[in-house]
Amino acid sequence: MEELLIREEQAEYNFAEVLIDAFTDLESQTFTYAIPDYMKNKVALGTPVIVPFGENQLGGYIVDLHLENNLSTEIKIKEIVSASSQQIIDSEYLELIKWIAKYYHTSFLSVLKAAIPSGILTKTYKQIELNVLPEEFTDYIKIQSNQEYIAFCTFIFNEGIVRTSVLKSQFGTKYTRHLRKLLIIEYVKVSFIFNNKGKYKKQLCVTLITDQGDLSNREKEILCVIAKNNGFIIMKDLLKNANTTAPLIRKIQSKGCVEITEEIILRKPQNYAEQNIKTDKLKLNNYQQQSLDYLIELQKQKIKNKVVLLHGVTGSGKTEVYLQIIEYVLNQGLTSIVLVPEISLTPQTVNRFRSRFGDCVAVLHSALSDGERYDEWSRIKNGIAKIIIGARSAIFAPCKNIGVIIIDEEHESSYKQDRNPRYNAKTVAIKRAKLDNATIVLGTATPCLESYYNACNNPEWHLLELPERVENKVLPPVLLVDMRKEYMQGNKGIFSRQLEQSLRDRLERKEQSIVFINRRGFSTFVLCRTCGYSVKCGDCSVSMVYHTAHNALKCHYCGKIEDLPVRCPKCKSVSIRHFGIGTQKIESITQKLFPEARIARLDRDTTTKKNSHQVILNKFSKGEYDILIGTQMVAKGLDFPNVTLVGVIAADTALNIPDFRAGEKTFQLITQVAGRAGRGDTRGEVVTQSYSLDHISIQSAKDHDFKRFYNSEIKDREELLYPPFSDLVSIIIANLSQEESKKSAVLMGRFLKKNITSGIINVLGPIPAGIAKIQGFYRFQILIKAKNLDEVRELLLRVTKEVSISSSTKIGIDIEPLNMM
Repeated sequence: MEELLIREEQAEYNFAEVLIDAFTDLESQTFTYAIPDYMKNKVALGTPVIVPFGENQLGGYIVDLHLENNLSTEIKIKEIVSASSQQIIDSEYLELIKWIAKYYHTSFLSVLKAAIPSGILTKTYKQIELNVLPEEFTDYIKIQSNQEYIAFCTFIFNEGIVRTSVLKSQFGTKYTRHLRKLLIIEYVKVSFIFNNKGKYKKQLCVTLITDQGDLSNREKEILCVIAKNNGFIIMKDLLKNANTTAPLIRKIQSKGCVEITEEIILRKPQNYAEQNIKTDKLKLNNYQQQSLDYLIELQKQKIKNKVVLLHGVTGSGKTEVYLQIIEYVLNQGLTSIVLVPEISLTPQTVNRFRSRFGDCVAVLHSALSDGERYDEWSRIKNGIAKIIIGARSAIFAPCKNIGVIIIDEEHESSYKQDRNPRYNAKTVAIKRAKLDNATIVLGTATPCLESYYNACNNPEWHLLELPERVENKVLPPVLLVDMRKEYMQGNKGIFSRQLEQSLRDRLERKEQSIVFINRRGFSTFVLCRTCGYSVKCGDCSVSMVYHTAHNALKCHYCGKIEDLPVRCPKCKSVSIRHFGIGTQKIESITQKLFPEARIARLDRDTTTKKNSHQVILNKFSKGEYDILIGTQMVAKGLDFPNVTLVGVIAADTALNIPDFRAGEKTFQLITQVAGRAGRGDTRGEVVTQSYSLDHISIQSAKDHDFKRFYNSEIKDREELLYPPFSDLVSIIIANLSQEESKKSAVLMGRFLKKNITSGIINVLGPIPAGIAKIQGFYRFQILIKAKNLDEVRELLLRVTKEVSISSSTKIGIDIEPLNMM
């Protein structure tokens, strides 16, 4: 089988700039190495290499090539030691990685490692080998007295060459001390070797040659099994299906009837195994057709740098527009990328696309095994897969000739990575579309305010509207229930009378319901009614959450688990109880109210196992559950025709978060989860429970009126100079010492305010972060509002050089943050 990872043709360069795979600081530089003559036709941009660095060897990646030596002629240029046969990135991909590193003020290496999954990157391992004659080494062992050291040296002698990982497993952490001693006297040497094992999965396969010959009836039965499988079958499948043994297959081979070979077998994600019935494109309504015509015209006219916002109400047929523009692009010989916000949405989306386009669809997301990810990556890079679907990281798919990039549910915060590098896949997608001259489509029923503002005001953007549901279906009516009145009328339960009755009606009519709450766990917090003490995580300044499955408290930030206290730790009172609501508690109460109901729960706790979310959703889709209880996972893009009721338990939860986007997030969540109802032939209904019925976000969601909410919210943003009227940069300063953390934050804040430029509107803080302590680190926050991010980046570079900050202090910089906590 051909090598799946194709190398670009390159001229024979003499020197390479190598990014060392060891330095992740912001200003990590490349180092120049000479390319040996025998290697010149083997290396290219993105090739993993091993290079000498000081007295050691380190792995790295070629990120630039040139003919001439750019360094002083007096400097001796060291040569590359070895190069992998695998090329990781090409020149266009490299340009994107460099742009991301600069834009998000982070290191090139951190972006590269985020972009290229661990199963794809060529790994190196460190090995130790003798550096003297064997006789000299044995003489050295004889004069030693420490038995541990003698055993260590003898082990290396017997092995000859041994990995440091093996030494660690044999001798524990003490191996470093023993090894250092041998390195000092130069009796051993260290080298790095590429480890390319385990990339492809190879299995014995059996191919039918002929079913004629001197064969027993049993042998003929086995050949029939192979024939029914189109004449080719994996050996282990044949042994199982034919209930036979390998020696018998070998006997049949000796008669010339079959051929046994070792083949590369592609590992396909679980949902690939499902049979997808071929579907044809649907007839579009006028709004859909107008949107598709515009997108096709962009392709025909090769119009560049145009961002299209497809704003369509829930159930308006955005996905069908996606499918048909991708079909057009595919017919032009181009590729497509489709991003979805949640892994839970991927199987449903992949199945819809595979039923339309077949095996040219590939999937990329973090839940894949390294083997599955490698094979999918290879199919994409080799041009076998033309349509790539996945979550945030799929934007880095190694495809060429991109025709269209689609960001479904573009408003979702999950497109923003919350750890370094803190990139936003939507911003990266817009940049990649410009680099590849591709069309970029952002689709949603609830656009983020920045996107809608740009679509209405920025000439590089264009707004397309789908204001009606397909097939003249109506949006579900939203009934608001005032939980303050419910309480005053004696209902102290979680469910309002209206929602309880609506759930009962659906069960009687054999229809399905979704119950949504924006938190997980059994209860929100544990509180002493006597003294008011609240159980909080000792390492994080947040309340611990009670989980009934373990009868324990858990911190959702650091993962710490503690026993549920019987008495108050502060006043010793027994009046300590858990309060609030979570998915586990709702599930428990729902089961008591409706013992006959089949109930499923979908949240982070029930989907820890691989493909578990897919199993739950498949069963719900097949009608095996009556009620689905969940967090944000159930609010995004799912399509279940038999769901006629959505209940929102605490619509105003997010309104109490100290975040200028709180109202926007509330509107989006209510509108999105409401959109899961009434997507089939039966009209749907939404029951929304709240203590803040008058809030504009809740009232607008009730009427499915995005423009009303937008017009109100955009005025506040403009007055307070929040996005889209400024760019934000959040700086988190963290240290295990509260005093040291505060000191560093004050020094940094003082420097930023003193050196403010015309491109910076304001520097706010430092103040304690919204969550002031996580995993033992005390956190302070500085917020910068700016008109020019380049000026902010230049100032941040100066901060690291000119402000004396303790090495134990962590600085986290987030360009365009979505999480303000």
